[in-house]
Formats: sequence, C-alpha cells, structure tokens
Amino acid sequence: LPYQVLPGAKILSCSRLAAENQVELELSGDGLQVAASTTIVVTAPALQSDTGLNEWVARAMTNSGEVGWGATAGFRIVQMDRAQVLFAGTPAMKAHMAVVFRTSQSLFDGGFVELRAPEIYKFSCRVVDGFAPLSVPGVMTCDDSGNGVVLTLNGTMSPAEYSFVVG
Repeated sequence: LPYQVLPGAKILSCSRLAAENQVELELSGDGLQVAASTTIVVTAPALQSDTGLNEWVARAMTNSGEVGWGATAGFRIVQMDRAQVLFAGTPAMKAHMAVVFRTSQSLFDGGFVELRAPEIYKFSCRVVDGFAPLSVPGVMTCDDSGNGVVLTLNGTMSPAEYSFVVG
C-alpha cells in the first residue's frame, strides 16, 4: 500500500520491535493516511567512530520529498572476524571463489550475507557454475544480479565460522 505522513504530523520516535526486522514509528498529529507496512533499507558507514554519536534516523519520503523524520539510539556494527576470499588468480579464465568468515553475532531469519566485488568480476549463483552454500545454513535465495552475490537466509546463523563457494 502506498502511504505518506499527513501534513502537520511528525515522527516522534522509531524503535525496534521484539520481532526481527520490524520497527514501530510513533507519530504525532493525524499520522498515516492508511495503515502500512514497508521495507526499511539500512546503509551503514564503512567505518565507525568509537567516540561518535550513534543515532539512526528514519525519514518518511514521497515522490515530492521528505514529509517526516525521527531518530533513535543506534547500535554498533560488528565487523566479521577472519574474513577470507580464496580464488585462483588466473587471468581471463572462469574460476571458483571460496568465501570463509566468522561471525560473532547472530544473523536472524531474513538476514543476508553480501559479497561485493569490483565490476570486472561476475559471480554466478548457479550450481552448474560452482555455487555451493557449504556451511552457510538455510540459504533461501542467492542473487547474483549486482556486483557480487547476496545470500538471503531463511533461518538463524549463530556465531561460528562459515563458508560458501561462488562460480
């Protein structure tokens, strides 16, 4: 359903619900025109400051621009430990690439693992091209449409060491 925050309404707070991947917005004024559900896309900074303010901002946008916003305390992004990418460095030939990483945090149902690559590389999620999830549990989808691959999970990935192969 399309939605927008009505004129005069403000987003007072944004907080994560107990259920994963859901947030609750507190609005003042008349609020939304209709009850709605939407996807929230988060872009985290490449580097975090240990002393910097950690605040997440939610913006309500329409085609005509910003119509509301709110902020809430954030959380630290924990980088993966011991991430490795292993491949044969043979120029102009197809090769398999093994990805090994260790997580220290749980990744819940609907979460994803993303491997980004320079534009000169093209990965494949096709088994015939070498894709294998190996120890990554519950891979629901593998998307190779961008610059890399995105593995979407349908279960929880607990802290441990994991690996997968792309073609």
